[in-house]
Amino acid sequence: METFDSFKGKPDIKKMEENKDVNGLIKALRYTDSDVRRDAAYALGEMGDERAVEPLINALKDEDSDVRIGTAWALGKMGDNRGVEPMIQDLKDEDSRVRRDAAYALGEMGDERAVEPLINALKDEDSRVRSNAAIALGKMGDNRGVEPMIQDLKDENKDVRSWAAVALGNIKDERAVEPLINALKDENKDVRRWAAVALGYIGDERAVEPLMNALKDEDSSVRDNAAIALGKIGDARAIEPLIEVLKGKYGDDRAGAAIALGYIGDERAVEPLTQAMKDESVVVREAAKKALEMIKAKETAGAKAQEKYKPAKKPEVKPRPEIKSKIISILKICPFCGEKILPAAIKCKHCGEWLGEKPYVEGNTSGQGNLAVVPEEIKKWNWGAFLLSWIWGIGNNVWIALLSLIPYVGIIMAFVLGAKGSEWAWQKKRWDSIEHFKNVQKKWAMAGVGLLIFGIVMLIILSAITASLR
Repeated sequence: METFDSFKGKPDIKKMEENKDVNGLIKALRYTDSDVRRDAAYALGEMGDERAVEPLINALKDEDSDVRIGTAWALGKMGDNRGVEPMIQDLKDEDSRVRRDAAYALGEMGDERAVEPLINALKDEDSRVRSNAAIALGKMGDNRGVEPMIQDLKDENKDVRSWAAVALGNIKDERAVEPLINALKDENKDVRRWAAVALGYIGDERAVEPLMNALKDEDSSVRDNAAIALGKIGDARAIEPLIEVLKGKYGDDRAGAAIALGYIGDERAVEPLTQAMKDESVVVREAAKKALEMIKAKETAGAKAQEKYKPAKKPEVKPRPEIKSKIISILKICPFCGEKILPAAIKCKHCGEWLGEKPYVEGNTSGQGNLAVVPEEIKKWNWGAFLLSWIWGIGNNVWIALLSLIPYVGIIMAFVLGAKGSEWAWQKKRWDSIEHFKNVQKKWAMAGVGLLIFGIVMLIILSAITASLR
C-alpha cells in the first residue's frame, strides 16, 4: 500500500476523532508512520461514518499487520457488508492475528457469505483463529456450522473446545446433544462447564441423566451450571437430586440448586426451599427466596408469569456490531440476543438477561471484577491484607496493594486494604466457594500475625543486644 506524508507535523488522531474529522482520518490511513495509520483505522471504526468504508477496505492491504488488525476491527464494528469479501480474504492473511480478528469481524457482520470460509477457518493452525471462528459461527446461528463444531469439541486446545460448546448451545441444534453430553467428561473443567450450559440452552431431555451425574463433578462451576441446566430443561427427574444438593455442604451448590428448583416450579420443592431460607449463607437465602417467588408466580399467574423468569426456547440471534473495546479478543456470546459480552459477564448489557454466573442464581460470582456480587458474610476486616499489604495483594490478584510500596502512602493503604481487601479479593480472584475464600483469608491472617510476632520478638532481642553493648 502506497503511503505519503502531506501533513504539517505528525497527525493528532485523538484531536481528529474529537473533531469528527473523517476526511482527515481517511487521509491519515496513508501516512508514513504505521502507528498513525493503525490509530486512524481504530478512530474511523469508532466514528462509524460510511465514507470510511472503502478507504478502510483498501487499508486491509497495508504492509503493516497491526494496521490490518485495526482495519479489520473497524470494518467489523461498522458492520458494512461491503467489507465482507475483503475480510474473507483476510482469513488467509500470513499473520494469525489478522486472521483471528477477521474471523471475529465476520461474526459481527453476520453475512451468510462468510459461513463456509469460517468453517474452513475452524481448521486454522492457530487456536485463537479457530476459537474466533467458532464464536462467529455461533453468533450467526447457521446450522451449516454444527457438524464442524462438533468435531471441534475434540480439538487439542481447551479454549477451542469451550467456544465450540458455547457456539453449539447458541445454535440449539439437536445434533449437538450427544457430543455435548460426551464433553461433560472432558478433562478440562471449563469445557465441562460450557457443555453443561449449552445443554441447558438446547433443552433436550437426553441430557437430564448426564447432567444429574455432573452435579457430583469435582469443580464447583461445573456443578453450578449443571444444576441450572437441569432447571432450564425442567424435567421432574431432577427434582430429588437437586433437593439433595440443596441440603449439601457447599453454599454455591445450594444456591444453584435452589434456583434450578425454582425454574422447574414443582411444589415438592417448596418445603426444602423454605428451610433454605434459614441457611447460614446469604447467597443461598436469596436464591431460595427467588425460587419460591418463581414457584408462586407459576401457581398464581400460570405459565405466562413464569415466562419472565425463564429464557425463551428459541431466542432470535441478531448480530449487531457494537464493540466498545479496541482490542479484539475471545469473548462470550449472549445466548439470548447473540451480542458480544465480556467473558466474566453475569448479565447481558444489551438484552438484560442473566447468564450462567448470575449472583444468587448461578452461585459463585467470584473473579468477575466489578460485576461480582460480594456476599455480605465476607465483608469484614481483613487482617491478612492489613498486616501483609503488598504481599497479600500479589497472592490475591489485588494489584492496587502495590501502592503500599510507596513511602507514606503505604501506611494509608494498610488500613484501606484491611477495610476493603476482602471485597477486592472476591472480585479479582476465582474462589471455589465462600468457605474456600474464608479458609484462605484465615491463613493469610495467621501468617500476618505470625510475621508481626516475629518482628516484635526480633525488635526486643535487638534492643537487648544494643543495651548490653553500651
